[in-house]
Amino acid sequence: MDGESFLIPPRVAFINSSIDRFEEYIGRDEKFDLIVLDPPWWNKYIRRVKAVNAKASYRMLTNADIKAIPLERHRHENTLVVVWCTNAQSHIDAVVKDFFPKWGVELVGCWYWVKITASSGQPVCKFNEPAQKQPYERIFIGLPQGSPMARTFPRERFLYSVPCAIHSHKPPLYDLFTSKFVPPGATCLELFARSLYPGCTSYGMEVLKLQNKRLYELAMEEGGA
Repeated sequence: MDGESFLIPPRVAFINSSIDRFEEYIGRDEKFDLIVLDPPWWNKYIRRVKAVNAKASYRMLTNADIKAIPLERHRHENTLVVVWCTNAQSHIDAVVKDFFPKWGVELVGCWYWVKITASSGQPVCKFNEPAQKQPYERIFIGLPQGSPMARTFPRERFLYSVPCAIHSHKPPLYDLFTSKFVPPGATCLELFARSLYPGCTSYGMEVLKLQNKRLYELAMEEGGA
């Protein structure tokens, strides 16, 4: 594609398209066991970066844009809906008070990804006051109202890892959830994906970003393989 080669894992489906065309590509009656979103949240800093270098950013979405995604059509009675969220209070409130009710799920867990350094294993920065930079991001988890899983789902967990050098790339959650909370062979939908994962349908404008063969060739060269 465009002169580039990509590594495609087995058992994947991917759609390289904008979210406003979601209903054109995902069947209205198609249901998923796990739905993961890592939205390009509206961010003033990113806007400034984009003004200087358009290639350094991506199209941000307002809270209304994200809420409008019709996920309520693609869940069943036990679908897990997982949303990566910034620490901005407006985004936190939007997930809990707007997105989840519209999609027909209720909050059952707020997990935390704590970013640590490779050298010491300590947080990448200190824990600050709410409005300041934090060494963590939130992962909000919702289940449909009345789901039997809601009673026993762990409300809080902490995940620790060294953040990737690639902007906004998060740790994969598929194995974590499929090993404990969704059935074997679960169907997964990842929105705003930047890579492909076996068993998942990946959707977004950068679905092949981390599948470029050149990334793996460079890693092998640096590792002396």
